[in-house]
Amino acid sequence: MKTNIRKKILITLLSLVTVVVLLIIGIVLLNLKIKNTEKQINEFLLSLENKSCRNEDLRSALAKIRDTQKKVEQYNSFLFKKGNELQLITDLENIALKNNVSQNIINSNLDSASGDSLQMTLDISGTYENALKYLLAVERHPYFLSVENLELYPTGEPTKEMGLSSPVNLRIHINLYAIQ
Repeated sequence: MKTNIRKKILITLLSLVTVVVLLIIGIVLLNLKIKNTEKQINEFLLSLENKSCRNEDLRSALAKIRDTQKKVEQYNSFLFKKGNELQLITDLENIALKNNVSQNIINSNLDSASGDSLQMTLDISGTYENALKYLLAVERHPYFLSVENLELYPTGEPTKEMGLSSPVNLRIHINLYAIQ
C-alpha cells in the first residue's frame, strides 16, 4: 500500500510538473507570438507613417509647383513681346520728355531681331542730374532692360540756366529680352 501511495504521489507530482512545464512552454510560445505581432504592427505603423510623409511631401511639392507657376505667369509682364516695338520707343521717348533730356536711337535691331534678345544704343543729352534721372527711370521700366554698356561724358561747362549742373552725353547700350 505504501508503494501505491508513493506511486500515486509520484504520478501526481509528474503530472503537476508536466502541466507546469506545458504551461511555461505555452506562455513562452504565446509571448513570442505577441512580440512577433507587436513587431509586425510597428513595421506596419512605420510604413504608414512613411507613406503619410511621402503624401505630405507630394502635396507640398504640388503646392510649390502651383506657386511657381503663378510667379512665372507674373514674369510675362516684364518680358518684351515682339510686335510692341513702337510702344517701347514711345515709352523711352516719354521717359526722356519727363526727365528733360533729348534722346536719339543710334543703333537698334528692333526691326530685324532674331532670337530672344533685342539690342539698342541710345544717346541721351541733358544735364548730369537729368541724365541720371532718365537712367533711373529706364531701369524702373516694367520690361526687363539690361544695360550692357554705359558711357557718361561732359559736353560743356555748366551755365546759369542749367543751375550749375554740367551738360553731359549719356550713351547706353541696352539688351531687351523678348518673347514671341
